[in-house]
Amino acid sequence: MNTSRVKLATLTLGASLLAACGGGGGDEPAPPPPAAATVTLSGQLTAPDATTPIANALVYVKDSAAGTAAGQARPLAALPCGTPPTASWAAACTGADGKFTFTAKVPASPTLVAVKGAFTLEKALTVTGDGALNVGTVALAPASASKFAVVTGAFDNIQDVLAKLGYGQVAEGRLVPGTEAFTLYDGDDSLAGSYKDAEALFVDADNNGQADIFNHSVVFFNCGLNEGALNTPQNVATLRAYVEAGGRIYASDQAYDIVEQVFPAYLDFEGSVAPADQPEAVNAAQIGDSGLIVNASVDGTLAAWLQGVSCVNGPCIADGKVHVEGFLDGWAVMAGVHPAQQAAVKTWASGPVTFTGQSEAVQRPLTVSFGVGQGRVSYTSYHTEPDAPTQGFMPQERVMQYLVFEL
Repeated sequence: MNTSRVKLATLTLGASLLAACGGGGGDEPAPPPPAAATVTLSGQLTAPDATTPIANALVYVKDSAAGTAAGQARPLAALPCGTPPTASWAAACTGADGKFTFTAKVPASPTLVAVKGAFTLEKALTVTGDGALNVGTVALAPASASKFAVVTGAFDNIQDVLAKLGYGQVAEGRLVPGTEAFTLYDGDDSLAGSYKDAEALFVDADNNGQADIFNHSVVFFNCGLNEGALNTPQNVATLRAYVEAGGRIYASDQAYDIVEQVFPAYLDFEGSVAPADQPEAVNAAQIGDSGLIVNASVDGTLAAWLQGVSCVNGPCIADGKVHVEGFLDGWAVMAGVHPAQQAAVKTWASGPVTFTGQSEAVQRPLTVSFGVGQGRVSYTSYHTEPDAPTQGFMPQERVMQYLVFEL
């Protein structure tokens, strides 16, 4: 039963009885609604750690109207970060530093909304009149990752990156199991028995008519997971349906078959040849040389963000390049983007690498993403460094942080 409707009906009845008994003195006009105010909103959107900025997020006020400081309406321009549910609502994009500023005519009890990738935040505002309103730091709550799933792997620990963002407690640079705001699945027999195996994602345990992976908005597949059971024809079909319906997946290094076997038309991997719409041989691309240290070129928006965050042992980016290390023997090498999908695939990082059969360094994509249906896929050939610092971030960890909010 909708209790709010019941309470409203009770109050209305009480008012009618008072009027009938002569105590109300007749009907009185309802007070006018509070006037709207024209305010210039500013603030900064961050991860739950209240420090890591979230760039190019859409920020808007529900039921507002765009305007100038004088309250005059202005024509709305398309924003690169998206469009509010009602296009006429006042909105802005956050900068590389996560900051935003825009002028809006807002209702008496306005709600600020921020949307970035798989994340949405709502914050009630208090407005006392026209003027400036600085809302300060607006941090995503840890619960914003409640529908995330992370499948553990022997060689990558994206769960540690998430924990450092504020989605779990950290000890010596690692997630403290049991404190995570997301759901952990055991992909490499490394977790205690209370955690489900990765195969549970493809089971309909709650009997709602679809695999439980559909209960998650994002799934991270760490390098080194036991992927054999995940690449059955049925599970491949489930993964494809999940992403097409709006799900988002992230895979790193040797978990590349999670991408190649499901979405073969987008990327070309080394080590095997197949038609663009057919998957290449399983594990064939795992031919990368170990010990590489790569100065990777990165996308301009990512570069701008990296300039504003801190890393251990120096800047996160220098001369437009990001220092990437920790390549283990047999890392999965991308050859490039299939020609028909050049416009669909975003290359975030690329750099000179060597691999079996290629002793001279050649430029290869290292981190990419693309949309499929209503969902999105991200893949990176490198991953977290086993010797990552207990405090602070390596440059490649920062890149992964950025990608979390691009999912």
